[in-house]
Amino acid sequence: GRQKEARLAYEKALELFLRSRKSSPHSFSHQLALAAEVAWQLGQYAKGLEYYLKALKIQPKNRQVILKLLHLFETNPQANFIGQILEFYLRQVPEDREIRGELAFIYSLQGEHLEKAMEYAKSALMAYPQNGRFLFALGWAYLQKMEFSKALPLLHQAWAFWKHPLVAEKLGYIYFCQGNLEKAVFWYKQALSLRFRPEIKQRLKIIRKIQEELESL
Repeated sequence: GRQKEARLAYEKALELFLRSRKSSPHSFSHQLALAAEVAWQLGQYAKGLEYYLKALKIQPKNRQVILKLLHLFETNPQANFIGQILEFYLRQVPEDREIRGELAFIYSLQGEHLEKAMEYAKSALMAYPQNGRFLFALGWAYLQKMEFSKALPLLHQAWAFWKHPLVAEKLGYIYFCQGNLEKAVFWYKQALSLRFRPEIKQRLKIIRKIQEELESL
């Protein structure tokens, strides 16, 4: 039923895509993006990505395609190609600080290109100083480089604007590394209350055992 309907919608989108070859570049790019979206919904990621890239090739400054790809990244954080696409876009539109911030966020999550992540995050924060995701990106990049003194205040600032389990989890990690078990427990519990993760529950058990051993001394 639903799969068949989706397949028909996909075929219709492809038909529109083929018919639009003689239309304006803007319309052609739009039709490619539509076909890409339907392909992605059907799980045909390679085909969807191919169409998105073609849409960007026709209109390198097509911000709507970039925003759609960012949304797709949220559902598939392992999509390594997104960084390359955003870099391509930023070469065309270097003044887009919001996309710089989003790329900083992606790089920080992937643990890659941390110097670039920090550069992009700082640039984005000049325009969006209260964006929790961009503050998190900078703080998490510093934390991965073991610069705790720089990471801690940034993550606290990120929490003020973005109550996300990722922020709470990283704060818990910092305080655990610093030996502040009470604060580590507080932040890990915050993270757990927002999103259940067995790993966080396990960390709380480990901290509880450490606390019990310390009390028994």
